[in-house]
Amino acid sequence: MGHVPCAKSGGAAKNLDLDIGQRLYSTIPAFLWGASPDGAVEFLNQRGLDYTGLTLEQIRGWNWRISSILHPDDLQTVFDQWRAVVASGREGEIQARMRRFDGEYKWRARHARQPQPDI
Repeated sequence: MGHVPCAKSGGAAKNLDLDIGQRLYSTIPAFLWGASPDGAVEFLNQRGLDYTGLTLEQIRGWNWRISSILHPDDLQTVFDQWRAVVASGREGEIQARMRRFDGEYKWRARHARQPQPDI
């Protein structure tokens, strides 16, 4: 799963950037997600939503911690690793079991890096 920084410009431009970006990201045959500078999830492309069977609202922000997207035994470790990436600015790989739409958990590696501010 990759990370895609979300647009942070203001008003209508932000909405247009996010709409175009989300449509583009949804055509890529990989899981792409975006987070705010504090690490809260803002986006998961359609491929990721289809795989999990969850809606964006179910995982947006920090809701992913209370959803079933990750195996309960992996949740705290993933949360701690992600917070460390956000705090340090380093890149890393996070491995955990991710829940498919049918309820089965499969090991997946996620590339993680701190969200980058707009330049």
